[in-house]
Amino acid sequence: MRGRRLLQVILLAAALLPYFVNLGATSIIDANEAFYAQTPVEMMASGDCISPTFNGEPRLNKPPLSYWAVAASYKVFGVSLFAARLPIALGAVVIVMTAFFLGRLAFSPGAGFVAAVTLAASPRVLLFSRRIIIDIYTTMFVGLALACFARAEIEPQPARRRAWLLAMYAAIGLGVMTKGPVAIALPALVFAGYLALTGRLRTVTRLMLPTGAVVVAAIVAPYYAALCAQEGWGAISSFLLRENLARYTSGVGAPDRGPLFYLPVVLGDFYFPWSLLLPAAFALVPWRSVLAGRGWARIWGGPGAEGPVAPERVRLLLGLWIILIVAFFSLSNGQQDLYVLPFVTAAAPLVGGLVAAWAGSRLTGRLDRVATWSVAAIAVALAAAGAGVAWFVGRPGGRIHLAGALATGGVLIIGGAAALAALKRHARAVAAIGLAAAAILSLWIIVIRSLPDYERYQPVPQLARVIRAGTGPAPAVATYLVAAPSLVFYLNRHVHQLFDREQLHAFLRANPSGLCLMTDDEYAAVRESLPVPTHVVASAPRMGSKLVDFLNRAPLRMLVLIGPA
Repeated sequence: MRGRRLLQVILLAAALLPYFVNLGATSIIDANEAFYAQTPVEMMASGDCISPTFNGEPRLNKPPLSYWAVAASYKVFGVSLFAARLPIALGAVVIVMTAFFLGRLAFSPGAGFVAAVTLAASPRVLLFSRRIIIDIYTTMFVGLALACFARAEIEPQPARRRAWLLAMYAAIGLGVMTKGPVAIALPALVFAGYLALTGRLRTVTRLMLPTGAVVVAAIVAPYYAALCAQEGWGAISSFLLRENLARYTSGVGAPDRGPLFYLPVVLGDFYFPWSLLLPAAFALVPWRSVLAGRGWARIWGGPGAEGPVAPERVRLLLGLWIILIVAFFSLSNGQQDLYVLPFVTAAAPLVGGLVAAWAGSRLTGRLDRVATWSVAAIAVALAAAGAGVAWFVGRPGGRIHLAGALATGGVLIIGGAAALAALKRHARAVAAIGLAAAAILSLWIIVIRSLPDYERYQPVPQLARVIRAGTGPAPAVATYLVAAPSLVFYLNRHVHQLFDREQLHAFLRANPSGLCLMTDDEYAAVRESLPVPTHVVASAPRMGSKLVDFLNRAPLRMLVLIGPA
């Protein structure tokens, strides 16, 4: 028993450490991460923690908790990418431990361990958690709310139940300060649906709703009162209406991808490859305990519904958490894959329960066979992914070559093949541990070798160093038809954003020594029409982070920095 626990601790530690190794060694993603890294810098410089700015312009489209967390890290460690990303990485650890807690609550300690290791060893979760992506915070806080509610449901002692509910409301309040009202909507939707479908809606009176409202208001109201006093009610109404209601109802800022968009996200993206076990894991949810009859009396429930529930009922809560969250965002007119990231907090415990029971040969019949074939599918998927990594980015003569890619591919191929061999010998625990070990080792290689080497294809920090190395007064800097907000962080000063030729011409006339960032294609298109002679000061190859960018066989595009001839 002690040896098994030691192995579990070693595996979990090995899965979590890559979240922190070389955390500041990779460049900022030129999307949301740049805003969350630079805004706290400007917040600290201005001393204004109420009205955030980016590039000197107001940025009130998100609550400030993520900015405050990064600013606090800057205060302790200094301004750096490591300090900027550390709070997010810590948030990911909380998510993993929440999955452990829920797996243990719904099944067993062994299920909690499997939930934690598989979630930590999910490539997409790792990559998200090594960047400043606030959906990690949202997932953390609503996941904590789920865990607190589940624990309160099975708690027989009233005092402890109230304590868990208070903790739940505190997590919801912090979630609101991270992403807004969605942190209330998701738990409310799931918990209400769970109580109604199990004929226990009358227990809503035991949820301390007035007290909970006070707790959430105590966390949220002081900031919004200060914001209203400083910026007026318009700033708050714009956030609530445009960033939340309009984004959901009309898709402002997000495309409408159809009601089935999230199906491949859930089964083949965020929690991959372990999500291949999720369909089988749903068989462990006691769906038959859902409301059998109909009518308000059945939904409301009788007096006996007010006692604590059996731990098995937590499995139903986990299943509903996944289904209702995915359904909620599928009905939206604007979808982004990260919106449904909170589903992993419930998916991992269900998968943990399935794997723990399967490895212990406690499943029977069709479910046991389906679980075995699902584990085999994971082995094949890992081997195929390894072959793809080795072929597309591991060949020295290929279009893209990353250090460590061949080793990563080899580890995944060997791990998948070894797991299949173990399955053939009916060594289930060996197969499961082998898959986890292969996934973890591949992630170590990626963070130590591949991600730092990928910096060769990240042009903005390279060109920013050229700008900073210039002598004399700092020239004005602009970007033309290219999204490079990270340039503001690397230079820590204002960068002009130009969107048409007239703006480009006006900038060059007003700033004879100015520098401008654009793609090589755009420079070729505008060079002859520019009002002043220019030349390419520096250039660097540009590679996107999407799969299509790696599969594309065309030459890499270049980002050029132009200046006066």
